[in-house]
Amino acid sequence: MKAIEVLDAYLAFLSFRKGLSAHTVEAYQSDVIKFLEQTAGDNKSLSYFTKDMCFHYVSALRAQVAASSQNRKLTALKGFFAYAVEQGHIKLSPFADIESAKQIKPVPKSLSKTQVEALLNYSSDNKVTDLRLKLLLNLLYATGLRISEALSLKVGDIDIYAKPALLRIKGKGQRIREVPIAESTVNLAQIYLSEAQPKLDKKGSLYLFPSTKGAGPLTRNAAYKLIKDAADSLGIENVSPHKLRHSFATHLLENGADLHAVQLMLGHKSIQTTEIYTHHLQKELTEALFEKHPLMQEKMHLNDEKE
Repeated sequence: MKAIEVLDAYLAFLSFRKGLSAHTVEAYQSDVIKFLEQTAGDNKSLSYFTKDMCFHYVSALRAQVAASSQNRKLTALKGFFAYAVEQGHIKLSPFADIESAKQIKPVPKSLSKTQVEALLNYSSDNKVTDLRLKLLLNLLYATGLRISEALSLKVGDIDIYAKPALLRIKGKGQRIREVPIAESTVNLAQIYLSEAQPKLDKKGSLYLFPSTKGAGPLTRNAAYKLIKDAADSLGIENVSPHKLRHSFATHLLENGADLHAVQLMLGHKSIQTTEIYTHHLQKELTEALFEKHPLMQEKMHLNDEKE
């Protein structure tokens, strides 16, 4: 059967069985048609395409487009030929053994320690909301919580009687992790629970950060706005709850924390996710070495003399 004939059925499968958007289906269609046109034309049967032909096509792509674009096109082609195998048109997909391009994840940006300190000391003319914001910021930075995890906390999730005190967090996949919290955080939490949380929790929800409008927790949008408004008033740009989580991890590793310990505190399932922070630190260490180390300076001086 000709490849172009199978393509029509494949696109219908993506639309009606997989429920992909029209935009995504159109992109897949474009990727497959370009492959057919550039390799053999659309009048060839599926059995015409070989592994070598597909490998050379992908190799050419890698010299032309970014890894993200390569992988999108490869996903479309792998899916198309896998569908052809499932329908019995061919026995094996020529794309089966071709691996996706490795994508370099952007290094998470963090706040400086001075910026974090300024945020933690922020105050306005409303003591109740100030205490709520101060505890929220403190927990995000002190424990590396995701904002969704922080907002789902109940009053009883802080165990002040444990030694040291612990915060019990329900993370992704309903996994429970316990993160130790400092005495200063415990003291702040006790003040907040005594003087602010009961005034905010009008519905008796027992959420640590309750909504003032319903029985649920504070919403993500509301929390983001509270943090952004405070940061804007201090002249700190591009602050978000997630950036505080990044700052938690970065500052820990800068101070010599064990990578596995940071992984556990962040709730990462794989240590590879946590390793992105070490790449950032490695870059900084390399720059510091070349700029500050006496031997590096001496080498540069000797090179200057030779010239």
